[in-house]
Amino acid sequence: MRMTISIALLILCYNVALAGGNYTFVRIESLAEQDVAENILTHVYKKTGMDINIIAFPGKRANLEVTTGRADGETSRIYNYGEINTNLIRVPTPYGTLETSAFALKEKKLVIKSIEDLKNFRIAIVRGVQHTEDITKGMQNIAVMNDICAMMMFVKLGRADIALTNTLAGIGALKKLKMDDIVAVGTLEKLDLYHYLIPRHRNMVPIVDAAIREMIATGELQELKDRYERQYLENIR
Repeated sequence: MRMTISIALLILCYNVALAGGNYTFVRIESLAEQDVAENILTHVYKKTGMDINIIAFPGKRANLEVTTGRADGETSRIYNYGEINTNLIRVPTPYGTLETSAFALKEKKLVIKSIEDLKNFRIAIVRGVQHTEDITKGMQNIAVMNDICAMMMFVKLGRADIALTNTLAGIGALKKLKMDDIVAVGTLEKLDLYHYLIPRHRNMVPIVDAAIREMIATGELQELKDRYERQYLENIR
């Protein structure tokens, strides 16, 4: 109750224009964690009385849209994204988690326990995805693919040894491709996910942050995460 009142006071204090559809955010297309984040962020903004539009782009294009100010913000990126794109404003409280896993052909019986282990293999990643770009920075034999399904096919054909991606996204891609010969062979890291806004919307940051904190406190955020992750996998045919 106290948190709900504080959100209302913040809205009055900053005099935010709450007309529905005023804000357009971008996200990376064809990635599971981005699909889940889009659904959750819609609930977050409803807490503040705002409706939002979200458009999916390839990772590099999403970055261009937000850094040039053509979009009002980006739905979900890791902390380091804000360190690289210093013109963007990070909403302080994370509202999701990104788990990065290695996937490989089952027959190879690989076990990846650390990022250091990757240096011995040919790696495939998806273009414009910051967390896998960070992990593989400085490594040799990195293939950059346009989407996750193409990356899994690349591994299946023996062109790469390991595909790096979000765990849920990897499982979803394999289900879509009806592949059972590629499996997760190790979880490498878990990173918090943050919402980013362009500078002219910095007055929205405390309002959105308060809504996220309220949803964490009530357990609503975790319930939404579980629901939309389950829904993501169920909807794959």
